[in-house]
Amino acid sequence: MSHDNVDVVHRAADAFNRRDLAAVAGDFDPEAEWLEDQRYPGAGAFHGLDGVARSIDKWWDAWAEIRMEIDETIDLDDSVVVIGRAHARGHDSDVTVEAPFAGIFDFRAGKVTRVRMLSGRTEALDALGLSD
Repeated sequence: MSHDNVDVVHRAADAFNRRDLAAVAGDFDPEAEWLEDQRYPGAGAFHGLDGVARSIDKWWDAWAEIRMEIDETIDLDDSVVVIGRAHARGHDSDVTVEAPFAGIFDFRAGKVTRVRMLSGRTEALDALGLSD
């Protein structure tokens, strides 16, 4: 089952990059929780599919273009750690930014139940009690 979970994470990232909210949410439990990295202004915790949509919409609204590139996934059976880079361009500029990110996707019965977005690999592994 866990390999399927890795596929879900890749599908979600691809759907995010296409700005296809229905596809992102397709593998989420209706009661899913989405926790944003607390380092970012306005970060919060979002609940249910509507909450997941609100969090994602904030990112799409903030950037003219934003794309998540996955560099690594770590399969932990009921959780998948994803490590990558976000590439974004503002609405009124050709300047692009690149920033590392990590996420911990928790699963139950093949559905995403919680996503914790973090700043990078070390923070994600620390959150799971693993060492880098």
